[in-house]
Amino acid sequence: MHSSYALLPQNDGSPTEGVRVRKHEKSSKLQTSTRVSLYATIIISACLVIDTLAMLYFAIRLTTLNTPLRLENLPLRHTYSTLDFVYNGTGIKSDIQEPIINLPLAFAHVDQSHPRQVLRQSSEMWMSSDGPVPVGDRRLLFTPKISTILQLRVMDYGMENCSLAFNGPPSMPGSAMDTTQGIVRGSKGNFTELDVWTLVAPRKLDMSEISWNTKPRRQSHLGSLRASRGVLSQSSSFPCPASSYQTFEIGCSSADTQCHVDLIIPTADEIGLYMMQFPTV
Repeated sequence: MHSSYALLPQNDGSPTEGVRVRKHEKSSKLQTSTRVSLYATIIISACLVIDTLAMLYFAIRLTTLNTPLRLENLPLRHTYSTLDFVYNGTGIKSDIQEPIINLPLAFAHVDQSHPRQVLRQSSEMWMSSDGPVPVGDRRLLFTPKISTILQLRVMDYGMENCSLAFNGPPSMPGSAMDTTQGIVRGSKGNFTELDVWTLVAPRKLDMSEISWNTKPRRQSHLGSLRASRGVLSQSSSFPCPASSYQTFEIGCSSADTQCHVDLIIPTADEIGLYMMQFPTV
């Protein structure tokens, strides 16, 4: 008696094929997991970059906000802007005819032979109607190497045609204007010629920190002034917009090697250097 055995089926349901399918599924899951990890890494890296940039931005803004505000960096406002509507195109004329005398509050001196040195002003004071004023702030000093820096702010509206003036103080011994100890001389006698340069300085200068190297650059040569006792000398006129700063460098003419002017102006009068403003409306 013989026993019979059935053959195993040779079709898709074979164990070999099942193993192959399971390997394929495992490979697919691995690839999916790898892609998810890659995308997650990219997203996390992008978030880190964005967070870093945001922190840097806010740090810069915080530093800027904590920086002390300097008044000289604020924009200058035109005090008389509405008057433009009154005078432009209306035919109205101002009744002001006399010039305004614009007196400087302080001078600075720069030495070409010591370009880095800041020439300190004298601490000596003199009493004025407005209180004590440093003598050094009202000192005029000119030599072939030393120049004087002068800055003024234009006053009033419609007085925008200006001229720089040098009014040599007379000798009046025993009075408040006793300038007999001052010096005014040149190669040809008790007078000399001074060159006047306009400087590029639209903002207020710190007169206590100016040296030859740090003074504003020259813009143009305005002309010459004669320094002589009792003599008024004026430069050519120039436009001076209302409320603007006008800055000058005054020094000895290069043609006069013996030029020497050293005067202290003890009063707030039309003596020494000042600016004259003439009406333009």
